[in-house]
Amino acid sequence: MGGTGTLPANGKWVRGILKYLIADGYKDFNGVSPLGTPPAGSTVSLQEGEDFSSQWEFTSPVKYVAVYANRTRDSKFFIADSTGKIPGNIAQSDEAEIDGVGYIPFAPTSGATISGRVINDANANGRIDVGENGLGGVTVALLNGGSTPIATTLTTQTGEYRFTGLAAGNYRVVQTNLANYIDTGIIPGPGNTSSGFNTILAVLDAGELSENNIFLDGLPPSTTTCVPACYNDAEVWLLYDRLRLQLYSRIGWVGSIFLLSANRGALSDQEIVDALSNMDTPQQKLNGQYVVAQLNTLSYPLSIYNRANCFFNGPNMMVRLPNNPRVIDMMNQARLIYSTGTITQIRQIANQLELVNNITATRGIFCPLADP
Repeated sequence: MGGTGTLPANGKWVRGILKYLIADGYKDFNGVSPLGTPPAGSTVSLQEGEDFSSQWEFTSPVKYVAVYANRTRDSKFFIADSTGKIPGNIAQSDEAEIDGVGYIPFAPTSGATISGRVINDANANGRIDVGENGLGGVTVALLNGGSTPIATTLTTQTGEYRFTGLAAGNYRVVQTNLANYIDTGIIPGPGNTSSGFNTILAVLDAGELSENNIFLDGLPPSTTTCVPACYNDAEVWLLYDRLRLQLYSRIGWVGSIFLLSANRGALSDQEIVDALSNMDTPQQKLNGQYVVAQLNTLSYPLSIYNRANCFFNGPNMMVRLPNNPRVIDMMNQARLIYSTGTITQIRQIANQLELVNNITATRGIFCPLADP
């Protein structure tokens, strides 16, 4: 490896985090760094060519930054996957083919930053779809690990918010809905987790930039009209693999299905199958019925706003629940009480979701398994 600067004490490469992608580098075979000045009289190798450079942050054991030109021949590093992401361009990766390298000193910023957006989830599917824009004027608060308020801000017209100059530590980002809006989803930034639908938990290192912490809010219809839908129970979703796979294809990927048991999106269809199959304990049942509710509501967009009495288990057999909750109300309640609720609360909301998921149908649609 050629390059200017000093290698870390152990003289070896270690795992690091990609910080920036820098356009227009070149492939280096002659041991001369793309960041340095070539020796007088030297010539560029015929094998060298245009490429890209990128900046990585390392710890070994002292933090430093490396900048290198990289042109791997393995397509898995530069071909986009089914979600549109390019594995070679996202943190955290421990595989790269480094051809030329130069080091720059690490200069920590004055403080950490956490930022994100609040999105108008028009179809209430818990995802950001084409045409869904940010919500301005939404209150977002930053609290420390002890839940003491530190700062409050309003989102910009494009729904963006940002807190800067933060010391390393634990933080909570809490969003307050605009009038009449309700929570429909939450997408924590890399390394962060969610608590319910309106709180993101983050542990920030010194100088860290935590981005893409997203809250999703929807505005329920002003009318009480029921959106036509056919809901299936867990057994049906287990039996018909084709239905699940078709839904994954339509919504983009299996990660759109949230697992209460793991507090994250599913990583595979097998995780979905496991949730649908294992409902022995109250918590397992709530996790499974929550997955079923997502499969059903994603199959029929906006039906998540339907109230319980929109659904029928058969001719004139209306689903009746106390206070006639909307499907989204029950799902939000499930997410809130899964880890902190009593067994009685968990069992109650699991049973309510099961009633709605139990091969039901609304009026105005023909369902092959159930019809009012």
